[in-house]
Amino acid sequence: MKKTLLSLVAMLVCICTINAEEVTFDFKTEAYGLPNDKNTFVTNETAVNGDITLSFSKTSGSGFRMWSDGLRVYKTGKGNASIKISIPNAIVTSIDMTVASKLGTVKVGDKDFTYTTASKTYSWSGSETDPTIVITSTSGNYAITTLKITYEANDPSDTRGSADIKFPESSYIVDEGSEFTAPVPTKATTSALTYTSSNTAVATVDATTGAVTIVAPGSTKITATAAENTEFKAGEGSYTLDVLKIVNSIAETMEITDNTLKLRINYPLTVAFKNFNNTFACNGNDFIQVYGNNQPAYTAGDVIPAGWIGCYDLYGKTTPEILNPIGMPEATENNGFTPAKVSEITTADVNKVVTLENVVFAEATPSTKDNFTGTVNGSEVTMRNNYTIAGVEAGTYDVTGVVAIYSGKPQFYVTGYEKVVDTGIADIVADENAPVEYFNLQGIRVENPENGLYIRRQGNKVTKVIVK
Repeated sequence: MKKTLLSLVAMLVCICTINAEEVTFDFKTEAYGLPNDKNTFVTNETAVNGDITLSFSKTSGSGFRMWSDGLRVYKTGKGNASIKISIPNAIVTSIDMTVASKLGTVKVGDKDFTYTTASKTYSWSGSETDPTIVITSTSGNYAITTLKITYEANDPSDTRGSADIKFPESSYIVDEGSEFTAPVPTKATTSALTYTSSNTAVATVDATTGAVTIVAPGSTKITATAAENTEFKAGEGSYTLDVLKIVNSIAETMEITDNTLKLRINYPLTVAFKNFNNTFACNGNDFIQVYGNNQPAYTAGDVIPAGWIGCYDLYGKTTPEILNPIGMPEATENNGFTPAKVSEITTADVNKVVTLENVVFAEATPSTKDNFTGTVNGSEVTMRNNYTIAGVEAGTYDVTGVVAIYSGKPQFYVTGYEKVVDTGIADIVADENAPVEYFNLQGIRVENPENGLYIRRQGNKVTKVIVK
């Protein structure tokens, strides 16, 4: 009798192992029966890979379309696009979806997917029959490159209940150096739970109680598992824990080398310029770019309070950026922002918003998103109308813009022009022994001129000068 029971246990273990299956849709290499035409949208169509069928639908916008970089999800307005996964007699336990760029909100039911920046992967775990992935996005086109589905066979003759292990939330965050109170899961199973951490360098977990000890910044997955018994099937539930690295300045932020590490931005920023998802901001003399679609509608001079979350990376290995901001607050005040006036730009000025003085344009500048050049003190400066502002006629201007790097050289993204007024009195002969007087461009006398452009008069000679 004892040998028979041992054989049954071994058989059950074998069945569980056999029933765990993985299938991956690689949309960059195969269409799986979908219209493989860039001009045809996929709506109410199906993709088939073995026993798995994907069904596509949308509530607004343009939905899905096959493309060279994968299955593109087109902007959906205020609605959403969805993919239903159907597998006969099976329960889906995890979904991993790699993308070309970050999507909006991705859910199965009321549970969010977690996103990993480095691998550009959305991940979900649970226990669902025929789950539906719902993608909500306000704008943009995003490509799904692969979709990996893990599932287990669901034997209709097995009437045991589901373990149904669930944590209150799918993800949690905690600052480094802080205590973390582990969430308590609910469960239907009568089996005891066993806890594990996927990354013990970030956090360890007590196998019996689930109590978590923080070790270092990073991300880990805490999983609770239950063995099967005579009443309930085996099962598991999990949550992602991000331990935030606290950074207290732009300089500290730029020392980060792991672009997957989530940071607590523990310093205020003053907005210098904003264009859609790009915010150029400073703290003192240091500048950085914040890129992502989860930002309030800031204007120049707005003060962004400390306390929000983001990741750091060098875009194109040259441009410092805080990416994927989470919880960016509304501005608390506006103290104004005045760009520094400079006579040259270098790659060390990347992300700075400055005014380049006395730029000479030999011809009109473009109103379209094109490159062009100007001359400052006889040196040519490469510029770009990256933000498609109105062009100006040929002449001399003080030009405000953002310093960028292109092909290893500085490039100026123009944000505004101010024409330099020609007084027409620069060539009048002067008495070299006469006292010197300074006037601003409005003709008002200035006793102690500071940095800027002035009219200098000595005797009968009047010239324009830059005071530094």
